[in-house]
Amino acid sequence: MTSARLSRGQLAALVVTGITLFLLGFLIGYFTIPNDDADTTPRTIEELRRDEMQKKEQYHSKLYKSLNKAEIGKNLRYFSKRPHVPGTARSRELAEEIAKTWKDYNFDKVEMPKYNVLLPYVNPNISNKVQILDTGNNTVLEFSGKEKLADPSEDDETMIPPFLGYSKQGSASGKLLYVNYGRTEDFDVLKKNFSISNCNGYIAIMRYGKIFRGDKVKNARECGAVGAILYNDPADFAPEGQDKVYPQYIWLPKTGVQRGSIFTSRGDPITPGLPSIDGVYRISPDDASLPEIPAAPMPYGDAVEIMKIMEGQEVPDSWKGTLDITYRLGNEGLKGNNSVVRIEVNFPNTKQDIYNVIGTIYGREEPDRWVLIGNHRDAWGFGAVDPSSGTAAMMEISRGLSMLLKQGWRPRRPIKFCSWGAEEPGLIGSNEWVEEHEQALSTKGVTYINIDASVAGTHMLILQGSPLFETVITQTVKNVEDPHLNKSDGKRQTVYERLVEVSNSSDGRIPFRSLGSGSDYASFYQFVGVPSLDMYYLGEGIYPVYHSVHDTYKWLQGLVDTNFSYHLTTTQVAARALLSTVDSIVLPLDVRQYAKSLRKSFKNLNDTYGMELRQNNITLHYIDAAIIRFNNASVKFHEEIDKAIKRKNEIEVRDLNDRMVNVEKSFIYSLGLPNQKFNRHVIFAPPFNNNYASAHFPGISDLMFPSNKTEKDWGEIRRHISIVFKSIMSAAETLNEDAK
Repeated sequence: MTSARLSRGQLAALVVTGITLFLLGFLIGYFTIPNDDADTTPRTIEELRRDEMQKKEQYHSKLYKSLNKAEIGKNLRYFSKRPHVPGTARSRELAEEIAKTWKDYNFDKVEMPKYNVLLPYVNPNISNKVQILDTGNNTVLEFSGKEKLADPSEDDETMIPPFLGYSKQGSASGKLLYVNYGRTEDFDVLKKNFSISNCNGYIAIMRYGKIFRGDKVKNARECGAVGAILYNDPADFAPEGQDKVYPQYIWLPKTGVQRGSIFTSRGDPITPGLPSIDGVYRISPDDASLPEIPAAPMPYGDAVEIMKIMEGQEVPDSWKGTLDITYRLGNEGLKGNNSVVRIEVNFPNTKQDIYNVIGTIYGREEPDRWVLIGNHRDAWGFGAVDPSSGTAAMMEISRGLSMLLKQGWRPRRPIKFCSWGAEEPGLIGSNEWVEEHEQALSTKGVTYINIDASVAGTHMLILQGSPLFETVITQTVKNVEDPHLNKSDGKRQTVYERLVEVSNSSDGRIPFRSLGSGSDYASFYQFVGVPSLDMYYLGEGIYPVYHSVHDTYKWLQGLVDTNFSYHLTTTQVAARALLSTVDSIVLPLDVRQYAKSLRKSFKNLNDTYGMELRQNNITLHYIDAAIIRFNNASVKFHEEIDKAIKRKNEIEVRDLNDRMVNVEKSFIYSLGLPNQKFNRHVIFAPPFNNNYASAHFPGISDLMFPSNKTEKDWGEIRRHISIVFKSIMSAAETLNEDAK
C-alpha cells in the first residue's frame, strides 16, 4: 500500500510551483492592463464585415491589375492554332491541357466528365454536294469540297468542309424557291403575296441572318419543302462590296461559307431530359427530334450561279440582297435546259465521346453555394472568335486567381470554372452537365457567367442576362476602361460611357438584353433557373466570318483587335462580375430590377395581345396584380438588405441571399413551356420560331402567335396565363421574410 503523506522534497516543489504561477499571473495582468489611450470599444458586426470586405477588395484589386493582354493573346493563339471540332482528338487534347493547367494552378478539384452523345460525324475527306441537273439528269454544275483559302494560316488537313450538322443524310431534288431569311413571316409572304401555301417539290434557298439557321430549315420543312440551301448574302456579310473582303478587310469573301448545326432542341438528341452517362437509356435516332430534310450551305460565289437561272416573279425589295442578279422567286423553274437542283448530304450521325473540364476553387464561408463561369471549347474550325476568344479570357481569369490563392485569398463561395465540350452541335456539354447535376444546381447554384466569343468586333460590349444582374453590371462597367476615347478630351472612356454614347441613352441606363438560347447559359437559365449573365464585344452586326474557315487568329488579331485591348476589356468585366458574386457577403443582385422588367414585359404583352384576349373574355388582371405584389415585396426586401450588414447573423444573411436567387427559380415551370418542354422559364425564353431570340412571357406570346386559334388553343392560353400568374405570386412569396 502506498503512503498518503508527501515527502519533504515534494512539498518544496509544490511551494516553488505556486510562487512561480503567482508571479507569472501578476506580470501578465500588469502588462495587459489597458492604458487610457487604448481603444476598448467592442467591434460591431458591421465593422468586422467592413474589414473583411476591405481585405477581399485588396485581393480583387491585385487580380484586376494582373490581367494581361499579352497572356490573353498567347491563349488565343494556342487555342485557335488548329481546328478543334467536337468529338475530335484535338478537342480532347485542349480539354486535357486545360485540366493540366488548372491542376498546376492548385485548384482544389479538377474533373473531366465524359458523355457519350450523338454527333455529326465530321471527316475532312467527306463533303456534301449541290448540283444543277439538266433534263437528261446530267450534272451541269456542282458545288462541293472545302472552301477556298484566303490565307496560308487556314491550310490544315483536319479542316472540315462546309455542312449543316444533323441534316438528314441522303439526297433531294426539286425546283428552287427563294424565301428570303426563312423566317415565319417570310413564309407568310409566300402565302399572302404569291399564293404559295405548300412548298412541296421545292428546295428552299434562304440567306443566313435574322434567326437561327435550324429554324429556317424547320420552317421550310413545315411548308413542305424537300430540301434546303443556306447561303451568306453579301448584303449582310460583305456590305462594303465584294471587292472589299478578307484578307484585306473583315468581310466574308465569296468563297466563304457558314457551317453550323440545324438541331433545334438542346443537348444530346438521344437522351432528352437525361444526362448521356452510363446507365441512361438512349432512344433511337429515328425517334429523336432531328431535322427531317437534307440541307446544305453554300458560299455566295456559288449561290449566285444557281440563283441567276431561277425563273418566276421578282421578289419584294425587302427580300433582295446585293448579288448581281434579279432576285426571283423560282416558282417557274430554271432557265434553259436546266431541270432541277439536287442536294446530297453525306455526313452521318454517330455516337461519340465528348469531355467537359470543371475546375473548382473551394469556398470558405459558404462552401455549398456555387458560382460558375464558363465557355465552350469546341469550334467548327479554327474558332478564333467562337469560342477561343472567350476561352482565352476565362483562362486568364483563372491564372489571376491562382496567384491570389498563393497569397492566401480564399473565396467566400466556391468558383467552378467550366470548359464545355460540343456546344456547337446543340449546347450539348453544358446541357448534359446541367441535367446530371439538376438537383444540386437547384439548391446550390447561385449564378452562371458565360463568356463565349468574347470579342467579335469593336463597336460595343453586349450585356445580356437575368434582370437580377442589371444593377451590379451597370456599376461594374463604370469601373472598367473601354478602348474607345472620349470625343471631348481624348481620354479613355469607361465601358459605361461607351454604352451610353452608342445607345443614345437619355436616362443613363445602358442596353441590357434578356436571354434567349444562343450559348451555354441556356440550360442553366432556361432549365434550372440559375441567374445567368452573358457578355461579348460586337461590331455593328454579326461578325462576318462566323463559322467559316476564315475565323482565325490572323483575322481577329490582324483586323479586329490588334493589341487585345477589347479582349482585356471583356476579361475585366467578367472578372469583376465574378468576384462581386463570389465574395460579397450579401449578393449584389437586385430584385427591384426584376420588378421593373416584369412591368415592362407586361406592358408589351398587354399592348400586343390585350385587345384580342379581352375579345375572347380572357383577362390579364391577375398577372398585373401579381406584378404589383412582387414589386411591393421587392421594395420591402431591399429595405431589409440595407439593415442586413448591421444586424443580421450569418444564417439570416444566407437566408437573404437564398431568397434573392430563388426569385429566378420561382419562374421555372417543371413541365416546360408549350411546345418547348426543355425551356421552362415562363418569363424569359426563346420564342418557338427563333432559338437565338428572347421573348417576354414566351409561352403566352407563342400561343397567341397563330391567327386562326381553336377553342382548344384558347383553353391552353387560359391555362398558361394561370401558370404565369402563379409563378409571379410564388416569386413574391419567396421574397417575404418568414419571421421578425
